[in-house]
Amino acid sequence: MLGKECEIIEAVNGMRALETIRERNMEIDLMLLDIIMPELDGFKVLEAMNQWRWIVSIPVIMISAESGTSFVERAYELGVSDYISRPFDALIVRRRVVNTLMLYAKQKLMPEEFEVMKTHATVGAAMLKALPAYQDEALVKVAYEICRWHHRGMTGGAIPMACGAKTFRSPPRLYPWRTSMTR
Repeated sequence: MLGKECEIIEAVNGMRALETIRERNMEIDLMLLDIIMPELDGFKVLEAMNQWRWIVSIPVIMISAESGTSFVERAYELGVSDYISRPFDALIVRRRVVNTLMLYAKQKLMPEEFEVMKTHATVGAAMLKALPAYQDEALVKVAYEICRWHHRGMTGGAIPMACGAKTFRSPPRLYPWRTSMTR
């Protein structure tokens, strides 16, 4: 289904899937994962990927015969990018894999792009400070603080959690329970 244009790696169980990610130094582009597997089920694999923050870099598509709402909801809560119920159409799986890979490729920044992006908050704060008027307006003060704190986050400083802000996992490369694509 995906083998012609991809390097596919198979893992016989959930534990081996995690070992392969580690062995490959996370050089996995996408993971196809089943819920029902020996040793570690798909949810335990996702929990480990969350614990080690791998889910941020490796998109996961869950493929399972379990189609109940609670299974689908739990998979999404644990960070899967997509959920496909069995039986499935190979064309649909292939299209969803390609779409997910394209979305993740668009999210990745080159090092030089990241360096330019880090300057945006500083430039924004400087522009706000240089405004000839409105310096005492609450909106300008809040916008300046957002730029200032965003800059600290981009350069490695702490980002304050204010105003009831919540921490969100980034949405979540192909490493299936049985097959995987690598870069």
